[in-house]
Amino acid sequence: MADTRKTFSFGFLMGCSSLLLIAGAVGAAYGMRTFFPAASRPPIAAPDQGAKEPVKGSDPEKGKEQAPENSPEKGQQPDPAKGTGPDPAQAAELAIRVVGDDFHPLGTLGWEGSIAFTIAGIKGKARGKATAYDILLEAEAVRPSGEVSPDVKMKGPLQHESEAPLDSLPATLTFKVPAEQGAGEWTFRIRVTDNVGQAKGSAEHRVRLAPPPAGAVGLTLVEVKAEAPQGGVYPFKIAAVVHGFGLANKSGQEAPDLTFDVETRGPDGAVVPALTKKGFLEARDASAVVKEQMPVSFDLRTPAGSFVARISVIDRLNGTTASIDVPLEAVAGGVPASGDDLALQHFRRGQELAAKGEKEKAIEEYTAALQAQPQMTAALLNRGDLLEETHQTDAAIADYEAVLKIEPANAVAMNDLAYVWHNKGEAEKALRYANWAVESDRALLEAYLMRGRIHDAAGRLKEALADFKKFLELAPDSPSALQVKAKIKELETRKK
Repeated sequence: MADTRKTFSFGFLMGCSSLLLIAGAVGAAYGMRTFFPAASRPPIAAPDQGAKEPVKGSDPEKGKEQAPENSPEKGQQPDPAKGTGPDPAQAAELAIRVVGDDFHPLGTLGWEGSIAFTIAGIKGKARGKATAYDILLEAEAVRPSGEVSPDVKMKGPLQHESEAPLDSLPATLTFKVPAEQGAGEWTFRIRVTDNVGQAKGSAEHRVRLAPPPAGAVGLTLVEVKAEAPQGGVYPFKIAAVVHGFGLANKSGQEAPDLTFDVETRGPDGAVVPALTKKGFLEARDASAVVKEQMPVSFDLRTPAGSFVARISVIDRLNGTTASIDVPLEAVAGGVPASGDDLALQHFRRGQELAAKGEKEKAIEEYTAALQAQPQMTAALLNRGDLLEETHQTDAAIADYEAVLKIEPANAVAMNDLAYVWHNKGEAEKALRYANWAVESDRALLEAYLMRGRIHDAAGRLKEALADFKKFLELAPDSPSALQVKAKIKELETRKK
């Protein structure tokens, strides 16, 4: 799936498939998230008037199937006084059951992967019409040598809200294992504490990390083409060829398993977060292979100035990587209008402040950007997200609706409105906007998750199942796939 906002987009030639990763991170070596963590999206730095790249205030993981308005994920900590759990002395043991794992090599970098599990026996507390859960997760990894790794460990909260009490809570931990830590059988130890019911539980899971096979993937630049600038944004189309990759038999055809990264640095040499994506796109299409080569295409949009885009490919079958640096300054002519230039300056400051958690100041910067350029839909979306996170719901709705006046087919704004109206208990409005989001962009993964959640809350299990299964059809290897599968299993059980 291409990025849901068009600040920059990436696509394969020859019909390659793509995948938007919905991943979480806690620290540098691991990530964690609850099932259906609010569909979050990172803020963008170079807005485009057709932009639909996921952004969500200061939360870089937010993909818009997000936590309800009053949840701890929205910045509000749980109130222990309202807990409904038992006396700590009488707390029962939590049952931790590992559902599955998915690890793959990253060449010379090591390995990354996730472990999905369920937590049974948790206690929730009432929060309005919903039930809130507050869990503390801890994990460590034991090397094949028997030593605990100092690099692969984590400790942090897992918080979730549900319209109805849960028998168990699905969760996933994502790990990165450095190559120097060694291949072999690793043991991952997971410890869970229920902060409401005070119960605890633990589990161990063993994973064999195999050394990457021989072979080296290659990436060759073919062409960089500049298109006419629009409103201070400069589009580039980058064409390249991948070669030397491995092939595996899939449904009777030999197909690759490739992941692409793009990291862009600006005139000051600093990485531009909005023009940087890690593991954002995957190719597993046999039809794209032409004489052991695969043409690929990337669309990148920058502000004025000199930029260098580093494009990398990871061959997941062979575990090898290759990169090329693409300078863009030679073809980025022209100077944006003064209003656009000022708007970009305020927009970038807004993004920086939001990333630091200074939401009110970030809102002020986005407002200044909109004063300089009222048509900047990316600023409206970012400001709307921050307003919603700070419980200024009506103002957030106004920003999302303003986006639709400028871009009537903006699926991200529609999905944002579906989320807000769902949290306000306006089921009919929420479903209407969710339907519009799916119809406007059938590749927007978050729209299927949001609509599935709305159907589930209304007891429409058949429709909810259809949306969650569509998500898996579009992104079968998403890090969220295991949680979605667990949700589907739950719904199918309830349907019986």
